[in-house]
Amino acid sequence: MLHHVARSELLYSTALDEALPSDDPQQRYLEACRRLDEAAQATFGHGEDAAILYPGLYGSMHMPEQILDDVLTMEGELLAP
Repeated sequence: MLHHVARSELLYSTALDEALPSDDPQQRYLEACRRLDEAAQATFGHGEDAAILYPGLYGSMHMPEQILDDVLTMEGELLAP
């Protein structure tokens, strides 16, 4: 657990510092989508930089496109009827 939290300090600190507004699930989802889009755009704005690492779900390294594709695949599976 500590390993996971240590590797994801930015994710957890952002989640705790910037809670999603509203109790309305639709508004929370829209805000989460906006934040994901903002983060993805910032990531792609860096271009190729060997100093930036993109660990996946279990710590394996990926390209930014692969991580974004994984997130969109998971979202699609959650939203499927």
